[in-house]
Amino acid sequence: MNQLPILMNTDMVVATLDGRKTVTRRTQGLEVINDEPSVWDFGGFETDPVLDNEDGGTTKLKGYYAYFISEELELTKHIKVNCGKPGDLLYVRETYAKYSHEVDGDYHYKADGERIGILLVQDYQEKELLSAYRPSIHMPKSVARIWLQVKKLRLERLLNISPDQAIKEGISSIGKNYLDLTLYRDYSKPSSKIAFGHMYPRASFKTLWESINGQDSWIKNPWVWVMDFEVLSTKGIGEINLEELTNSPMTNDQSPNSPINQSPKK
Repeated sequence: MNQLPILMNTDMVVATLDGRKTVTRRTQGLEVINDEPSVWDFGGFETDPVLDNEDGGTTKLKGYYAYFISEELELTKHIKVNCGKPGDLLYVRETYAKYSHEVDGDYHYKADGERIGILLVQDYQEKELLSAYRPSIHMPKSVARIWLQVKKLRLERLLNISPDQAIKEGISSIGKNYLDLTLYRDYSKPSSKIAFGHMYPRASFKTLWESINGQDSWIKNPWVWVMDFEVLSTKGIGEINLEELTNSPMTNDQSPNSPINQSPKK
């Protein structure tokens, strides 16, 4: 059971804390496949795969891999799963600030809002009682308060996302329109007012994806890791019984070789 970092922006941290976000899509490690995503088919997952060499020998890879097949290129590729397999723990890296020794507390997390009690974060920073916000990528493991466990892992093309999955990605509903239909936030806009809402969850998720991954990242339709997760703690790893978790039936039943985590070849 590995312990791996995962970056989340402030909106997605809030969605996770609210229980709205239970799945995440990532492209890390898939760059070689996503250079030409349309020529590859996903073949499945393998643990410690043995590959044939051109000289007739074999090479054994260590770890958990996804493999892809390209009939057009007459190639296969094994990509090591570095985002987390079922049973692994993920600690969320989020934007944070550190209190000075004069304050009863260690850290303030941006997702908790711009107000600390009756004062604003800016007030604390002006009085040098709180540091400037630090980027999430620099958050140490020891400071992480949100811990997740990967429940399922699969691979799919980004544009295959369903409306239900888009909602589970944590997009915000911002009210209803004149037809009494739910509107979802447009993340390309600076405001979440109803005027900037989408009736379709996939359209909202598209704006979220592009706000994180850049313009045109949606239309490229990359292969993505899709991880379903459960929140184990929002108060740090000390709230988790690691021994009990390691021996739990869930971890064993959801092992990498379990059929529930296999995606059939196209």
